[in-house]
Amino acid sequence: MTSWTQYRPISLDEILTVLMKASENSSLIFRGQAVSCWHLEPTLHRSVRKSDRREMAIWEGAAIKAFSRHVRSYLPASQLVCLDTILGTLALMQHYGAPTRLLDWTFSAWVAAYFAAAASPEEDGVIWGFNRDKLSRDTKWGIESGDADTLQRFDQLTGATTVHAWAAVSSIAIPAFSSYIDDFADQRMSSQQSLFTISGTLGERHDERLASILPDNDRFQIIIPAALKRGVIDRLLRLNVHAMSLFPSIDGVGRYMTDIIHNQLNMDDGGVGWVLRATDDGRDIVGNRQRKPRAPKARSTNKKRKA
Repeated sequence: MTSWTQYRPISLDEILTVLMKASENSSLIFRGQAVSCWHLEPTLHRSVRKSDRREMAIWEGAAIKAFSRHVRSYLPASQLVCLDTILGTLALMQHYGAPTRLLDWTFSAWVAAYFAAAASPEEDGVIWGFNRDKLSRDTKWGIESGDADTLQRFDQLTGATTVHAWAAVSSIAIPAFSSYIDDFADQRMSSQQSLFTISGTLGERHDERLASILPDNDRFQIIIPAALKRGVIDRLLRLNVHAMSLFPSIDGVGRYMTDIIHNQLNMDDGGVGWVLRATDDGRDIVGNRQRKPRAPKARSTNKKRKA
C-alpha cells in the first residue's frame, strides 16, 4: 500500500478539531470512503481489473458511446450540454453511477466526513486529502518540465469532443494527472462541492500517482473509527451536512432515514417522541426514563339534584 501521512483521532472532539483545521486550508480537497477501500481506484479500473490497458480503453469508449445514446431521453435540457464533450459525458456518467476513470472529490472536509462516516457503518472510515494548488501550480498536472509531447497528448484527451478522438489516445500511457471542476453543476454537485481527479493513464491508481507527485505533508488520511461514526453523523446533522442536504432528491430522503435509524438519532419532526406521546406508553422522552404511571381519576359522586 502506498504510504500517506495518517492521522488517527481517538475522540469525537479530536476528529472535529482535525476537520476544522483541514477546512481552514482552501488549497485542500477531500474524499471520504470506507477504510476497506484502501486505494484510490476508479470504478472503471475495478470493473475490468483483469484487462490490459488497450482492452480497458475499448470498454471505456463503448461505455461512453452507449451512455450518450441511451441517456438523452432522460436528461433535463440543462444537462444535455454535458454530452458535447467527452469529459462532460464522463462527469455525467460518474454522477449517475456508471463506471469511469474519474474519482469524486469535494472542497469540503465536512462533506468528506459524512461519506467516510456513512459508508460501511461497522468499519472504520477514511478521509483522503491533498493540496490541489500544489498539484496544479507546482507540478503542472504531474508532467515533467519540458515534456511538451505528454502535455499535447493530455490536452488531446481532455479536450476530445468525440469518442473517436478520445479513443485515439485513451489506450496510450500518458503520465499526466489533474483535478478539474466540471463546467456544469446540478443541485447535487453544488451541494457536495464536487470536483474530479483524472489520470491520463488507464489503470493507474490515483493514490499511487499522487504519492509520486506530492510530498508527504501535502497528502494525508484522517481515520474515522467505527465507534465514533455515530457521533460524527450526529454532529454533522446539526451542521446541516446530511443525506437530504447532499442528495437534494427523493434518494436523499431515503438515505437520510437510513442514517437516522441506523444511528438512532433524533428526527427533525420529533418522530420517536411523537410516537411515544401519541401511544402514551409511559416513557419519559428525555433519557427514555420510565415515568410514574398516572393515578386513575376519581369519579365524581356528586349528582345534580332534581328540582
